[in-house]
Amino acid sequence: MLGANFPALASYPQNRYVGDVVTSTPNSADMVSKTFENVELASQLARNAGRIAHRMRNEGLTISQKSSISDVVTEADKAAEEYVVTTLHEQRPNDAILGEEGTTRTGTSGTRWTIDPVDGTYNFSRNFEYWCSAVAFTENDPTTDTALTGRELHLSGSDNVTVGAVYQPCEDTLWVGGKNYPTTRDGVTLPQFGDENRVTPKDLSSACLNTYLHPRFTSDPEGPINDIHAAWLRVVKSVATYRMMGSASVDLASVAEGDTDLWIQHRLPDWDRLPGAALVWGVGGKVVDVDSAGEIWTVAGAPHLVDEAAELLVGN
Repeated sequence: MLGANFPALASYPQNRYVGDVVTSTPNSADMVSKTFENVELASQLARNAGRIAHRMRNEGLTISQKSSISDVVTEADKAAEEYVVTTLHEQRPNDAILGEEGTTRTGTSGTRWTIDPVDGTYNFSRNFEYWCSAVAFTENDPTTDTALTGRELHLSGSDNVTVGAVYQPCEDTLWVGGKNYPTTRDGVTLPQFGDENRVTPKDLSSACLNTYLHPRFTSDPEGPINDIHAAWLRVVKSVATYRMMGSASVDLASVAEGDTDLWIQHRLPDWDRLPGAALVWGVGGKVVDVDSAGEIWTVAGAPHLVDEAAELLVGN
């Protein structure tokens, strides 16, 4: 966890951390509400964090293993989160913060920021470009200080988000959206589910699923299938095809975009779910949390496909 006295952004070495990142502060006089100020700030934070990480990767990384060989962290993750937290400390000193790399701060404003400085770190560390930086904010956040400081795995429901910003540096692409803020890609509004110019499969049998299941949850093909694997297979066997790419926020951006139709994954903390969930909400999609096989699964996408997949997860 970072300390209470965060270094000012100006104290970072200019040639390493700042460079071409945006350092302008949103002009509140031009904003119609605090929400829109937060939207601008979230966009700035996600973009800058991604640029910091991207530059540091190009300079060379030290990679550390966390829970498994595929669960890694780099100094770029930590530097990008420190930049975001430092900026929030200066511009939103009363807001709560939850960051993947250890930051936890309670607040008094009712707004909470959720940060994933590098989502898809394994991809990032292997020069596979499917990764992003993601930030979300939740206004009127009901999460208690006790739950927040406890950093519970599934801290809040996937509907507990106002707006998310997801930036994919290698494509220089920024998605921003939420329930009351139609999702955009680089400023262009994406089609809503149900629009004539958006093609959506009628059922799972013709849908493309975006998902992930760690190898430890699969069993020997010759032996019994465990409950988690079985629940996942009930959905996978019902779709036309599926992809496992390794970045939940980019996965959810692809669902919002319409490149894929549905997303499911289990055991995800808030920083892996909330930014991307907001994007799906912002195109009129549906996001639900389903209790199955002793796990919480998040399902996102076209509403009718989400309903089908949720029923399969619970075995109906």
